Amino acid sequence: AEYMGISFAIPIDLANEILCALREHGRVVRPYVGVQLISLDAPARERLRSMYGKAFSADTEGVFVAGVKQHSPAQRSGLHQGDVIVAVDGQRVKNARQVASILGKDVARTVVVEVLRFSHDGAAPRRISLKVTPEDRPDAFNKHAQD
Repeated sequence: AEYMGISFAIPIDLANEILCALREHGRVVRPYVGVQLISLDAPARERLRSMYGKAFSADTEGVFVAGVKQHSPAQRSGLHQGDVIVAVDGQRVKNARQVASILGKDVARTVVVEVLRFSHDGAAPRRISLKVTPEDRPDAFNKHAQD
């Protein structure tokens, strides 16, 4: 076989985390909150401004909660579809990847999620702090790892 000059690499820190998780749990454990998130890029902000009117500022930064899974940690914490997550554990967030990064790999570590909650009547959004405790992903997510 001839070498094509293409290779894939996994950072050693990530490889070590995965190896430790496999030894300890037999699979990789990741926190599950039960939300569908959309980063607020310009088109998303424009759509939200058309929904909420002047209450939704064109320069609002955060992550839009597009959906909340029933019986999930997010639902139990009071997170609603339509909320905009602006901070997690005191760290401002601008995209879904930042939210995942702050959650890290810890399951059952409670985090404080600050959201803006908008209403359709044009009133100013309320800023709300919610405590969310991620769980291990449900079996449906881990099915492929066990097969």
